[in-house]
Amino acid sequence: MQYREGTADFLVLLDAERERLAAEDSQAQAEIELYRGIVAIYKALGGGWQPQA
Repeated sequence: MQYREGTADFLVLLDAERERLAAEDSQAQAEIELYRGIVAIYKALGGGWQPQA
């Protein structure tokens, strides 16, 4: 918005986008670790699955 209005330069816009993408990446990494933890708990409790033929 500020870039379109001419109150911020392009480097500020790029830096904000970089920070947003870094935050999204961090969130995705946290979700991966969450799901890995869930699978580890499931397996530790004796759970498992059979591959479909």
